[in-house]
Amino acid sequence: MDQDSDSFTFKTNVNVNMENKAEQNNPDHTGTTSTPQETLASHKIINDTDVDDYFKAIMPKVASAVKASNMLPNGEQYEFYTTYPEFLETMEDEGCRALELLSYLLRQNGIRASGTLTSQAEGIDVEDKFETLIDANDQLTERISNRLDEFEGIRKEPATELVVSSTPQSKSTPRAATWNSTKKSSEKDSRGSYRLLAARFVQRPQTKFKEKVDNSDTPFYPKLTHKPHAILPLRESLQLPTQEGQQAQAAPNPYKYEIERFSYTQQQLTATANPQMPKPLQESGPHTYIDTVEQLERLMDDLRVVKEIAVDLEAHSYRSFQGLTCLMQLSTRTHDYIVDTLALRSELRVLNEVFTDPTVVKVLHGADSDIEWLQRDLSVYIVNMFDTHIASKLLAFSRHSLAYLLKHYCHVEADKQYQLADWRIRPLPEELLNYAREDTHYLLYIYDMMRNSLLDRGNQQKNLLLSVLDNSRLLTAKVYRKPTLADEGHHDLYTRSRKSFNSRQMMALVKLYEWRFRLAQQEDESQGFILPNHIMLQICEVLPREPSGVLACCTPIPPLVRQHLHAIHSLVKEAREQPLTAAQTIRTEATLQAKVTRTLLDSPHDSPSDIRSPSNQLPGCAVKPGVLVYSLLSNGT
Repeated sequence: MDQDSDSFTFKTNVNVNMENKAEQNNPDHTGTTSTPQETLASHKIINDTDVDDYFKAIMPKVASAVKASNMLPNGEQYEFYTTYPEFLETMEDEGCRALELLSYLLRQNGIRASGTLTSQAEGIDVEDKFETLIDANDQLTERISNRLDEFEGIRKEPATELVVSSTPQSKSTPRAATWNSTKKSSEKDSRGSYRLLAARFVQRPQTKFKEKVDNSDTPFYPKLTHKPHAILPLRESLQLPTQEGQQAQAAPNPYKYEIERFSYTQQQLTATANPQMPKPLQESGPHTYIDTVEQLERLMDDLRVVKEIAVDLEAHSYRSFQGLTCLMQLSTRTHDYIVDTLALRSELRVLNEVFTDPTVVKVLHGADSDIEWLQRDLSVYIVNMFDTHIASKLLAFSRHSLAYLLKHYCHVEADKQYQLADWRIRPLPEELLNYAREDTHYLLYIYDMMRNSLLDRGNQQKNLLLSVLDNSRLLTAKVYRKPTLADEGHHDLYTRSRKSFNSRQMMALVKLYEWRFRLAQQEDESQGFILPNHIMLQICEVLPREPSGVLACCTPIPPLVRQHLHAIHSLVKEAREQPLTAAQTIRTEATLQAKVTRTLLDSPHDSPSDIRSPSNQLPGCAVKPGVLVYSLLSNGT
């Protein structure tokens, strides 16, 4: 009788809760379901200025939550109450809400637990989630303990611990001729190998951004609020071009109108008499590091009085979905500047005052990516640019890298050993600062020398120089577009892998490819960090029956693979249940024909490696017959 009475009372309470929930879901009801952010904001107690006050305010709420939890039925009593659908539905809804709140708290505090708390993950029982919560709690407790020790002076904040690993260049085939012999070992230095310079613990800079990164599928839209040197007003220049039934993939370049109509200055169309090469880095004095708004204002004062600026960027893409611009190097005729684009990410739009000034020439080398990075991260655009990479092609140099130009014009051996460095490291080591500074220190002198050569080799109409400037103009009109999940994006990966998958393996590849893309969006990580291509192909080829088999395919095991192991195994299991058909081979006839043609007509002596791709050719550049045939066949012509 008591049990029936208790069940009746609890059922009545559940019904009341369900009625309240129905009232909240009513369109006429003013209340709405709150997100984890809104829920936490509504329960904020104080401004966290006084620990004692915060403790006194939070403890009654903790005690109330524990008391409410203890009142819930357990054991056999819980099994009895689950026979009521209203009770079961309420518990599931509240459980999902609690898991979302916990997951949000862990993400905001940068906690990488060994498991997952998301309620959508199928096949994960309560014990696994409880172990995940214990793991996260241990990390938080350890972090709090370390902070208290630092506050009391027992433990100091450790300096950034750098990790350096060298990747030696592959040994070349021994030469028989003495004129082509390699240097002696005593003459070799560290420039003969690439060095991966990283840090053991790098805080994710995204957590400090004032404007959060938007990884959604919505089109990229510039964050400009002011348009310096405008001919067409900002509002008109940002109108999205839409077609009936289709959404625009990206907003137009807000400076497209100005880029198409500006005129080159007389100075940039005239040869420079006796170009002066800058002093070596060791003799030219210190650079200026910019990481505060006050320093940025002084930089703008310096840039407003110059007519040429050398620009370069350093970026990081492994721990970000879209990528991060980490550093900007600027050089005038007299000084070098290094700008921390992570610290000043939201303030650097003021550079448009100079970068979009058509009377100021911006000199870059290989600006394809730089133009997109400036738009994506800094909302900075360029009007009037000279790209030395394009100029090197029209001058028919054997190579087009910046390292080659430095050696050709300045007799400087470029230090390219830190090409694999993690540019998120703060503070930046001195060797990285010098490496970054070298990219723009000599660039204006190279610009002068190349401009003179283009004028000397061109006709009276200055055709070669104008060709470089016109192609650079087209480059500045590029528009950044977010990465998208193409319907058949996995086909390129499958084709390059040279594997033959059956229907089950291909289904696993499709599902894992989409899962990886969506998780990378959510976590703001690169797809390669989530699940590298070779591991994903291995999983699809093996189709493991057990979760342990998934881990066996990973060498090493990526952190998020272990965290989402059950989700990956569920996708593989679903693919295994598909009907089995013959192996699928995605090899177009044009691709096979191109391979044969390349073997017959395209020898290494006839086509340097940097001009084999038709995308690297400019109109008017000579193309050897073998390369031309291969390019046409590769494009399906």
